[in-house]
Amino acid sequence: MSGWHYIKDGQVYGPVSVEMITDLVDKGELGDLDQVQPDGMTGWVSPAAALSTAGRNAVPADSPALQQKASPPLQRGVIKYYCDHCGTFLESAASFAGRQDACPACGKATLVPPESTAGAGVFFRKIPMSVYIGSVTVILAVVVTLGVWLAVRDTWERDHSAEIHQLSKQTILLIHAGNNEKGVANCEAMLALVGDRQLGDSRLVDAVAKAKSVAEPVREQLLEQRRLEEARRREADNLAKLRILEDQIVALAQNGAFAQATLQADKTLDFIQSNRTDNTEFTAAIGRVTEVKRTAQVRLDEQRAHEVEQARVAEQRRIDAENEAKGLIKIDGKWISREQAELAKLRAEIEAMKNKPGKVIITVTWKYNDFVGNKADADAVVVLVPEGLQGKLPDCLAPGFAKIVLEGRRKALENKGAYIEIAGGDGKATFNRVKPGKYTAVIVSNNTREDSVQNKLQMKSLERYFDDPSTILHKVTTMKIELLADETFEKSYDFGLTRW
Repeated sequence: MSGWHYIKDGQVYGPVSVEMITDLVDKGELGDLDQVQPDGMTGWVSPAAALSTAGRNAVPADSPALQQKASPPLQRGVIKYYCDHCGTFLESAASFAGRQDACPACGKATLVPPESTAGAGVFFRKIPMSVYIGSVTVILAVVVTLGVWLAVRDTWERDHSAEIHQLSKQTILLIHAGNNEKGVANCEAMLALVGDRQLGDSRLVDAVAKAKSVAEPVREQLLEQRRLEEARRREADNLAKLRILEDQIVALAQNGAFAQATLQADKTLDFIQSNRTDNTEFTAAIGRVTEVKRTAQVRLDEQRAHEVEQARVAEQRRIDAENEAKGLIKIDGKWISREQAELAKLRAEIEAMKNKPGKVIITVTWKYNDFVGNKADADAVVVLVPEGLQGKLPDCLAPGFAKIVLEGRRKALENKGAYIEIAGGDGKATFNRVKPGKYTAVIVSNNTREDSVQNKLQMKSLERYFDDPSTILHKVTTMKIELLADETFEKSYDFGLTRW
């Protein structure tokens, strides 16, 4: 058996027989891209070359191997490839083809292929011919299209060159002559003619640029002038509309349509805010419309209140008529039966009797001496303090002073349910129209005095009733009384001898 070897997909196989090589070639499993090492040779060749050289079992003409493209010649200098283990790019001498060589990166042995499997040359050899043909076709199409476009462009510029130059000159002349609108219109016609074209003729480019440089500032001035004219026109229209709206508001208010007038005023104010300018007529209109709205709102409120009152009176009359028909009687705004009315009247009379004012007479005396005996304590001060007094009463206890301020203090005391009187020459302090209830009568003598120790004790007991009773040096006493309705209560008190 001959000892042949072959490399397929980076792996070395063999030894095998020449017949097996021939069979693999016939089946298409070995092609010119694979390598074969015949028995007795040290180099690697394509399968077809090896079989032809051997002169045995030549490959038939219709063999799939011979129908493939011719294999490129083996590289004779350096073989470039990648390590099978770590993928490091490696270079080895061509003499190492088919042998094991150590990778300097990972240190493992890797098979050196018969030809380079890395680098630009390998990449381009693997590109199919159809790709090359397609790329050339695309490039030729682009070149032809560009040439046609350039030819068409040059033709358009030749056909319109004179027209563009004429429009450019007319634009400049018209604007210099003061005919700005026609000059700008000429420039716009020129620009519309050129459109989005990229001009190649430098003279045309200059003509267009000169016309634009002259016309553009003038065009901006014309636009600004038109904007101002349009603004003035809108302002005049808005003022005219505003006068109509104001007249409508006044007419509605004069006709008594106050609700509609108020609504129209709100709409008018919104219109002013949306369209107002620096014109003072808008500001003046705001004041006028606001005042008309205020007046209309006041009248509207009065109108609605009157309508509500009319409805209330009408409803009350209806209710009164129904109750009268039922035989009811209206007392204090309430409808009741006659029996209930009689009972209510009786209760009111009883309540009136219970609260009917009474009369209190307190006689105050003092002892002049054992020979003369008792005398009336004229100008003595008597205050009736109600049970459950809220707060305190103003100072009014000092005799003499109390007589001076009597009328001023009387109202203040009565507001708190208290009463004050000054004893007359007969020593009587008479209280008329006193509300029934329980009272504490505070009696201050005018003709007797008390020593300072006793006086301090008396004044201390009165602090719960009066603001400042500490200045009183007269004798003081208190008594409890209870006044019934329509009753006259009489009581006497004698202070005895004075202390000094």
